[in-house]
Amino acid sequence: MPCLPIRLGIEETLSRLADAWNHLWEEARGSDMGRHGIIRLVECLERHEVRFDTFMRYGATETATTALGQVYRTMLKRPKRNTRLTVEYGVDSIGRFADLAAIAAATGQIVQQRMRWILPGTFIMGSPIGEDGRFEREVQHHVTITEGFWMFDTPCTQGFWELIVGRNPSIFADPQRPVEQISWDDVQEFTHELNDRVSKESWGRFRLPTEAEWEYACRAGTTGATYVGDLKIFGDANAPLLDRIGWYGGNSGRGYDLDKSYSLEQDFLTDRQYPDKVGGTRKVGKKEPNGWGLYDMLGNVWEWCEDWYGEYSAERITDPTGPSEGATRVMRGGGFGSPARYLRSACRFRYDPGDRLDDLGFRIASSARPAR
Repeated sequence: MPCLPIRLGIEETLSRLADAWNHLWEEARGSDMGRHGIIRLVECLERHEVRFDTFMRYGATETATTALGQVYRTMLKRPKRNTRLTVEYGVDSIGRFADLAAIAAATGQIVQQRMRWILPGTFIMGSPIGEDGRFEREVQHHVTITEGFWMFDTPCTQGFWELIVGRNPSIFADPQRPVEQISWDDVQEFTHELNDRVSKESWGRFRLPTEAEWEYACRAGTTGATYVGDLKIFGDANAPLLDRIGWYGGNSGRGYDLDKSYSLEQDFLTDRQYPDKVGGTRKVGKKEPNGWGLYDMLGNVWEWCEDWYGEYSAERITDPTGPSEGATRVMRGGGFGSPARYLRSACRFRYDPGDRLDDLGFRIASSARPAR
């Protein structure tokens, strides 16, 4: 790391930093405030390209300077606050994953979002005639996805949204719950900021998934109404199979733990699976994932897709991206206040790209190649 060029006032500044470091290391390193101060100081020195031996010449003790180098080397393995995201790759029993992480400025805590690698392939998009809860607009057709892609393994959380954008618009406030009250246009701001935090050479462009990518990822090789089988719907909000995989109008009140809530006593939620009167979003990742390790693909919050909404054709198609223009954008997956029929892999809905709802969020995709 090159030395910082000598400028007016730099000697006094470095002397003061050296005194601060000596104090932090010798007296305050055992406290939370001291640890956060140490991190901030190391980031400051790194940002201004100050060599550690130069720092010692301005009054830092040898012991403290040695410790500084150790802390710095440790921090190279950790995400940095208000800097680029770190990316760590791995493989588990499900497949490839990549963890995006950084330190939240407000709390000093590490915020992480896992992405899963989705292999390319061909599937039948839409639903068969006779599927319980089906809408006519779900015309079946063969779709081929020619390139693999990464996808958030959960809806974007409030914690990760706030890390990138710096504010949280959600009604059901909790860093581990999905961010909501997010328009399609808002997501474009988020992806712009996210793309600035990682290497474009490694990750290309973060974006919303296309509608075809979303359904392909949701199904994870399955052909039923959900990724754990076909639904038996006994009432508007009564489909017991959904208890395994998603939060919807029939179960989102079970053990609900926030003061802010949504009334489940709605005309479209008659015959609820459970009698709870209020519900809301829930912490992500608490239900059973699909075969590709994706949680909450059905339920909790609806999710924006990239496409303009348009009617399907029954013809085979490769890498569809939807109409070239339109008035509304596609949303998928159903939400915590939805009837059971909306929590099916083929179900599709639409909203104006400027709309913000308390049960509407998103997850992000990227076509970057997996690390070898």
